[in-house]
Amino acid sequence: MFAEYANDLREIIQAAPQDELRLPHRNLRPFWCLYRMQRVYLVRVTTDSGARQLWLAATERGAAVDRVLDAIPEGWAASLVERELDADLTASLNMQPGEVRRHLVS
Repeated sequence: MFAEYANDLREIIQAAPQDELRLPHRNLRPFWCLYRMQRVYLVRVTTDSGARQLWLAATERGAAVDRVLDAIPEGWAASLVERELDADLTASLNMQPGEVRRHLVS
């Protein structure tokens, strides 16, 4: 059900100029916040000793690696993982926009 509403929202947003955006149906309004929800991207970090770490970046996709590189020591490498986190996991991370953190595997 959510996927159907999300697709409808995508079409509405792409078709309407930003200043004229109106949700045509009140049933779509509860899903607006879910559509606008912050995404979290996975970034693989390799230390100078060759160890690997997984970092999380609550940023735009294009800024994820740069933000992680700002947080790790110079000489370490970072690359974007091409896997998306599902909405439930993203929400449970409770990350603020722009936040990056190392993911500690339990």
